[in-house]
Amino acid sequence: MAAQRAKVAVVVVRSANGLMTNAGIKYAGISISVIIPVFNEASHLKQNLQRLFASFDGLTSVEVIICDGGSTDHSVKIASQFLCQVTTSPPGRAQQMNVASKLAVGDWLLFLHADTALPVNWTNQLNNSLQWGFFPVQLSGQHWFYRVIEKAINLRSRLSSIGTGDQALFFKRTLFTSIQGFPSIPIMEDISICKKVRQAHKPCIAPDPVVTSSRRWEKNGIVKTIVLMWWLRFAYCLGVEPTRLHQIYYPNFLSTSKEPKENPMPVIQIFAKPPVEGKVKTRLIPDIGASKATRIFRYCLTYTLDLLRSSHCNYQIWLSEETQDRLFQQETYHLQQGIGLGDRMLFALKRALSDKSNNKVILIGSDCLDLNQQHFDQALAALDTNDIVLLPTFDGGFALIGCRVIDPLLFNHVEWSTSHVLQQTIDNAKLLNYQVHLLKIVRDIDTFSDLSHYPELLSIIDPP
Repeated sequence: MAAQRAKVAVVVVRSANGLMTNAGIKYAGISISVIIPVFNEASHLKQNLQRLFASFDGLTSVEVIICDGGSTDHSVKIASQFLCQVTTSPPGRAQQMNVASKLAVGDWLLFLHADTALPVNWTNQLNNSLQWGFFPVQLSGQHWFYRVIEKAINLRSRLSSIGTGDQALFFKRTLFTSIQGFPSIPIMEDISICKKVRQAHKPCIAPDPVVTSSRRWEKNGIVKTIVLMWWLRFAYCLGVEPTRLHQIYYPNFLSTSKEPKENPMPVIQIFAKPPVEGKVKTRLIPDIGASKATRIFRYCLTYTLDLLRSSHCNYQIWLSEETQDRLFQQETYHLQQGIGLGDRMLFALKRALSDKSNNKVILIGSDCLDLNQQHFDQALAALDTNDIVLLPTFDGGFALIGCRVIDPLLFNHVEWSTSHVLQQTIDNAKLLNYQVHLLKIVRDIDTFSDLSHYPELLSIIDPP
């Protein structure tokens, strides 16, 4: 990866209708990131996303981030039909919302449940907010007793200054960051964060209600559900562990969630740029011009993407910037995060290894035509007995790095895009006492002299 340049930042899903921007909702002088944690919400998600996007009233700069906690239904597929950013994390609302919040760029963060719909003019209602707040709630059911429940919830939240997740909590991003997000507990994260922020800031309670599904009451019975929810809140106040409360509230959670597999699946990641003329293969441009350099880059990128899609591993695409290029029309891709290539690689590798369903990760570039499935197989096999695997290139870099552990010092002071990349990475690995395995050297494509080894690339430069 000696030739890889700076790359960067947020998870994005491409939709058939276009691609969202990173600007957030620009409305009445503020920007808003709407964050939706999802776990098997296909029955509600489409309708509520349609209503949400309709409320933008023709705005083109939007940010809606969906964090899926391992859905086994069509939740992710539904989300991909909208201009949403989509990321994943292990299940748990607090963890999902915290992961998504790190990708957000809005001045405000609004946390919305997948079965909750915002009022039509909800953006105006955040306009006069102070530091945080929530909405009144209205239940979707028609039974007269739901009106009683609504009034009780809204009175309780107004008197206590504590909202629940069903009430669409919203925070200034600076405040949310300063308190380090939601506490890492499996339930009552909404109550906990409200108790924390109300000590310093009075909440803003929006005038119009959100509409949330009454499915819990319909499924379990109104009286039983009310008693259970009040008992859980009371037990939490008495200090009962949230883990135990979660087991009571979601008794079937473990049977429906995706638990770590007995044999974890490896992940292959690709770092790439969108094929934009003048921005790719810049070292080739002086010799062959920007147009031909872009065609060569597209050829290499297409080859590598086809290789990934035909592999027997899970794969992730990490791009340097957003794109509408046809190569990624059917793909969910991530935007790289960090300052400098080392930080961005570290972020992606750590993200993969933080998922307990993965125990090995491979990261590759997009400009090595020598790369093939055999290299993946060899790297994964070597990771059984080694910590790091590298596929060296003739220019002193590497075209592949495989890890089963990762430390920030692995890329410390590596001089990217130089002939020192491979050796400096090896030296850092040894300082960390990592076992390093090197695969057989290959060639990547950075300079004009590299093209002579590939007749198919020469035909792009000088077609017959």
